[in-house]
Amino acid sequence: MYSFPNYWPLGPNEVQTIWKTVRPYEVNNILGAWIGKEIVGNGRNIIFNSARLYTQYSGHDSDKFYGADDVELSFKNYADGSYSS
Repeated sequence: MYSFPNYWPLGPNEVQTIWKTVRPYEVNNILGAWIGKEIVGNGRNIIFNSARLYTQYSGHDSDKFYGADDVELSFKNYADGSYSS
């Protein structure tokens, strides 16, 4: 995850803050800035999994990631463009 205007990688605390902000909302679809990059369905779980994996892959502890109790965990490879659950 990057700071969109500057393309600087975000730290785990910033990623956690984004998740805490989004967590209370029922998110189904995620619209992107580019055509054809929309995520249809299961948006909330995808945001959580993406944030958790980013934190893990950046070398930080993701086991105690805030909100893990009410979100379906999935470690699918979303890089191939298949975002459905």
